[in-house]
Amino acid sequence: MKRSPLRRKESTGNSPGPSPAVAAFAEAFVIFALFLAVKTAVPLAAAFFGCLGGEASFADGFRSAKASWIVSPVSAVILVLIISAFRRCRTGSRVLPYGMTSGNASLPAYFGAVLFGCALQLSVSAVTVLAVGESAASAGITPSTALRIISAAVFSAPCEEVIFRSGIFKKLRSAAPKNAAVLISSLFFALCHPSLQAAVYSFAAGAVFALMLEKYESIFPPIAAHASFNLFALALPLIRERGTAIAVLCVCLPAALLLAAILCVPYPRARQKKSCPTAADSDKNKNETIGDK
Repeated sequence: MKRSPLRRKESTGNSPGPSPAVAAFAEAFVIFALFLAVKTAVPLAAAFFGCLGGEASFADGFRSAKASWIVSPVSAVILVLIISAFRRCRTGSRVLPYGMTSGNASLPAYFGAVLFGCALQLSVSAVTVLAVGESAASAGITPSTALRIISAAVFSAPCEEVIFRSGIFKKLRSAAPKNAAVLISSLFFALCHPSLQAAVYSFAAGAVFALMLEKYESIFPPIAAHASFNLFALALPLIRERGTAIAVLCVCLPAALLLAAILCVPYPRARQKKSCPTAADSDKNKNETIGDK
């Protein structure tokens, strides 16, 4: 009697590896943990060397370094270099992050992305004035604050998009549904921000950025939206009064929602037209039929 295939199957002793979704989540979590570690290590190193130089105590040096404009971009650049080196060691060749092409993006897409970042930042600034009071905008923008905002737009935005969208989101998207990848990557992005208010709008912005990458297959529209969002934090002192904040919120929040819907709705799938058989195809089919006979 022949053995059934199930009984014939012998255990090889090799336990099955993790599922692709679990492996993708683990790698995305490692990238997120590395980002937090590097973002903490940079001000720690600055405080340590400052303490050796006798400038200030370690705690004061850590607080001042953490508030410095250079910490966030330096941390992001270091992590991008670490991820690039890891990919090169694993693949043996230089691999660019996903989306470093124009993809499906056109000039209106970039224009809409910049307007979305502007409208979202103005809405956030108006909410800040309404929640905290006019003191949030009365202090104005100091040169150090302006430098930190500009560096966040020029350096942090591109690097964070490469880390969270080209890295974490696309890694999750390769093994998980789109909605799950968007939610998890946006949650990671929100957890990198200190306050609850910043985490809320960062989660929403991260979801829009991920859907933009999914639609346009290019990292540059999310970078444009992220950079304009960071840059328009300079407009906070312009919203000084409560009435101005309400007017800005009534105009900018619907505009941000409308632009997000336009930027995130995927393109309709093109219907594939059935090609009509040509005379050459008919002759080929006849010859194949004769050959079979």
